[in-house]
Amino acid sequence: YKALDLNGNSIIEGDEIENATASLLVLDKNKNGEVSEQELGGPGSFSGWVRLQTTVRVIDYDGDMNLSSDELSVATDRLKRLDHNHDGVLKFDELIDARIATIPSGANVAGNNQQQAGQAAGQRNNQGAGPSPQARAMIAERRAFNALPGGIIEGMLEAILNNSEVTEPILPGDDERAWQGYTLFSESNIAADIQIASKTYLLNPKGEIAHTWHNERPGVPEGAAVYLLENGLLLRQSAPDDWVTMEHHEVGANGVLELVDWGGTVLWSYQRCETDKHCLHHDVEPLPNGNILALSYEAFSAQDVKEMGWDSSATRSNMNAGQGSNQAREPKTIWMEKILELKPNLESGSTDIVWEWNSWDHLVQEVDEEKPNFGVVKKQSGKIDINFRPMQDRQLHVNSIDYNPQTNQILISTMMFGEIWIIERGENSAISASDQGGKYGKGGDILYRWGNPAAYDSAPDSERRITGQHDARWLLDLPSIGGGGILVHNNVGGAVDGVIGRTMFRLGSRYSEVLELDTKMQSDGFYKKQAGQPHAGELSWVYSADPKNSWYAPFMSGANRLPNGNTLVINSHNKRIFEVMPDGTLVLDYQYPGTGRMFRVYKLPAAYPGISKLFEN
Repeated sequence: YKALDLNGNSIIEGDEIENATASLLVLDKNKNGEVSEQELGGPGSFSGWVRLQTTVRVIDYDGDMNLSSDELSVATDRLKRLDHNHDGVLKFDELIDARIATIPSGANVAGNNQQQAGQAAGQRNNQGAGPSPQARAMIAERRAFNALPGGIIEGMLEAILNNSEVTEPILPGDDERAWQGYTLFSESNIAADIQIASKTYLLNPKGEIAHTWHNERPGVPEGAAVYLLENGLLLRQSAPDDWVTMEHHEVGANGVLELVDWGGTVLWSYQRCETDKHCLHHDVEPLPNGNILALSYEAFSAQDVKEMGWDSSATRSNMNAGQGSNQAREPKTIWMEKILELKPNLESGSTDIVWEWNSWDHLVQEVDEEKPNFGVVKKQSGKIDINFRPMQDRQLHVNSIDYNPQTNQILISTMMFGEIWIIERGENSAISASDQGGKYGKGGDILYRWGNPAAYDSAPDSERRITGQHDARWLLDLPSIGGGGILVHNNVGGAVDGVIGRTMFRLGSRYSEVLELDTKMQSDGFYKKQAGQPHAGELSWVYSADPKNSWYAPFMSGANRLPNGNTLVINSHNKRIFEVMPDGTLVLDYQYPGTGRMFRVYKLPAAYPGISKLFEN
């Protein structure tokens, strides 16, 4: 930054942008035509430290923390991508990414300090209003925890990226009680692409790399899923471009879905990602018929939502801990949710949307009788109360999707509501847009919901059971420990009294859980519910670590049941993979090395058709 800001006025002027290559080459001390991580001031306290600078991150396209001669040659064009208002200069708010709001402490940017960085982030988020009271409190908290001179979030990133919960590693093959299967996972970038990672790995039962799928795209955003299909193809999510494009989309947005063969050739690709319109995100679900269920953020304006009955004074929820705080001003764009069923054609490369479910079709409000969807929330538990959440840009934040072919039902995790929902995969989109019809007579309304009955006005907030949850899955043919049928990774199980956590994520004081839920589903797929009462549901198995605060997953992460009854867990922020027996005994516990994050981890049997086909190839 200092090398580019030649006159030291904290603005990169037009001529300074045009002169970027020559200015950066001043840092090239060994005159090899490149600027190394060390010459940029690194390596710093964690991998990716130098990429905290927005100027470095936009030029270092491949994420290796070095500016190559090729990258330097296009430095001017890359910097121009940061000029959001197209005025020909880069001002401070364009040089601060609101997602990290930081400048590395070694950068010593003249005339700017932590407070200004926080204000810039607040202004970008709140359209000039400055940081909200909640944002100020968060900034103060970060300073207190981190006490670093150069960046509000730098200490948090250092704590997260250098955090290890593994004290006595149990490696693959060490304990015969661990289920012996092939491990599948994909690495992804970390927030704002501080670190770049994009490979998908298949490990053999000994933990050795059996195969690697490369991704030629510029990294993979956080929260991108992969699945190995029975036909040997890899179904993966990716992104159309790098962080500069994707920063205009919501958390977990990726926008690209691909089918890839053993050699890495993309056989089919589908893109759905347009600014202020829609974008694929978080998870997909391959169906038995070869189609794919995909989650899509769908954009609506604040006026759209008001016309559907939203009233800021009527908000009932105080669910903000761990899920974002109220915004000082109403957002420009509100993201709701669609579920799409995609039919890929590998011969032509085309894609048909053969079915969809839209959350917008299933709203209820009890504020204005003149507005659509007026009703009594408690009496319409199958609908989504538009006035439950504060009017944030993300209203639902669905982060997982699963399908039950036995009942033709779809299970999703709605993080912002603190619930899991079950809906019917309707015969057609018209039925799914209504509240009538289908096998269960409710159209696309919610058949079952669990986790927070306050969301449909059937209990106080204190009855909420899950917070920040991810990866809700049916057990189906997998063993149940206590008779439950659904597994949920509950990120915020609770906090340990008397322990002060580190950073805004409360590392060291909070704990996570894996929950097995018995929904009391009847044999015909129906769910019983008494009027005005919460949906039935009992926890049949709960896992948390001992001591509890020795395992905490602040975001992302997941769990899945294995054929021998063990449960495999991924801690996404530090790439910790562990496996527990039904009694909680650890039989696998290690951190996979390298940069990036992991969203999900799966174990597949050696006899799985997809693996057999891979090795045949």
